[in-house]
Amino acid sequence: MDTIIQLLNNAQAPDPKIRQPAEAMLLQLQTQNLGEYMTHLTAVLVSEQSGETRSLAGLMLKNRLTSVNETKYKQFCVDWLNIPTSIRDNIKAGVLQSLSAPESKARNAAAQVCSKIALIELPQGQWESLLGILLNNMAPTSSSTPFLKQATLNTLGYICEEIELDVIKNPGHILTAVVQGMTKDELPEVKLAAATALENALEFAREIFNKKEDRDFIMGVILSCITESATEIRVAAYACLVKIASLYYKFLDAYIQTIFNITLESIKKDPEPVALQAIEFWSTVCDEEIYYNSVIEENLREHVNPTVQCFNFIKGAVKFLTPLVLEALTKQDEHADEDSWDIAMAGATCLTLIAACVGNDIIPEVVGFVKEFILSPDWHYKEAAVMAFGSILEGPEGITPLISEALPVLVRNLVDPHPYVKDSTAWTLGRICLLHPRSIRGNAFNPVMTALLQALNDVPRVATNVCFALHNIALAFDYPEYRPAENYSIYFQPSVHALLAAVESFT
Repeated sequence: MDTIIQLLNNAQAPDPKIRQPAEAMLLQLQTQNLGEYMTHLTAVLVSEQSGETRSLAGLMLKNRLTSVNETKYKQFCVDWLNIPTSIRDNIKAGVLQSLSAPESKARNAAAQVCSKIALIELPQGQWESLLGILLNNMAPTSSSTPFLKQATLNTLGYICEEIELDVIKNPGHILTAVVQGMTKDELPEVKLAAATALENALEFAREIFNKKEDRDFIMGVILSCITESATEIRVAAYACLVKIASLYYKFLDAYIQTIFNITLESIKKDPEPVALQAIEFWSTVCDEEIYYNSVIEENLREHVNPTVQCFNFIKGAVKFLTPLVLEALTKQDEHADEDSWDIAMAGATCLTLIAACVGNDIIPEVVGFVKEFILSPDWHYKEAAVMAFGSILEGPEGITPLISEALPVLVRNLVDPHPYVKDSTAWTLGRICLLHPRSIRGNAFNPVMTALLQALNDVPRVATNVCFALHNIALAFDYPEYRPAENYSIYFQPSVHALLAAVESFT
């Protein structure tokens, strides 16, 4: 084992003259005798070496059991199953032993390896004792350490995340074990692992959710964890709630008042990671209700009784939820990366979905905010007002008169000193050009086109949304009923020149 440990240590060396020969030797070992190679790695994983070395051994085991390349993965499965049973059994025993390792890196590596072996063997009807072993680790009467419980829950979560639903014969036992890890008597690290595992295991809970007593217990544990003091646990519990809204919307009615109270408090007062999940819950409910209402509309067109029930939670919550979402829009992170996700972006997404869900009901909840702040001297509120207006353009049929009123202000904001205001204004104009091109007919067309062409010279994020707007205007001219102007030809040449100049300046 000393040789493999030395190779693993050398494989972590920053000096390529040390690292590369070690990597080559490890590759040679696995090529010559895969079973022996994996046995050596398992011995390191079980050993009392440093957490980094044991973690690396686990990582290399895992990497020989899985691949994102489907052809390669199939070959890895064949290679593993071709290892003699006795050798595989010894490797699995070592991996299970490592679930109780004191070092978190070693435990997590073992959990990943264990799950990857399970994903290969369980569909083949092999290692049938695994789930029993894992469930015993979580039994109330077991003497499992918190370390072992945490790693066991991680393993169950990893398995449920990837395995086919029909492979697990008694998923209820898994749900019971996972939820047990979220109860008040468990340590925070165990609760976190359990909540994370539950999110992955909820796909298997369909039969359980059909039973009110079991459903009440699961929902009670989740809602209790949402009120924990540890932010990580609350985020993980909220993620479960979001998943339930997606998978089991039809059962939410009994819990929605409690959820409503908890989520609104989270959006108001909680740390951003928690508030983000609270907003995500309502965004998910919007998605479900948009879908359910579309099914009901289709049923009505076909003159059949509705096949689904929509509770219209969003209609009931809109007066209370919208002010909090609007406030979230003002919490922009000026220094965030363009691809980052913050509470302002989550709020805009949620507002867009609310508008699509409730239609005209959103207008009175938003228009006052827009009118108050769209010319605010505080760029946070000005940008939020512009973003709010852009977010409700799809869904409400009564938005058209407000667009005509807003266009002169939007043109003005397109030259605002702050890039966030200009960026959101360009995006909003792009949405108007896409969804309501006829709103920029007549006297509004020339100022909008002039402002857009000038804004092509702005910073890339603004220019990108200007291109979005110009693209949508050009598309509208393909349809006479949507044309925003009678004659676009006077802008054709200036548009081409401006676009080519923008390409030149950004390359």
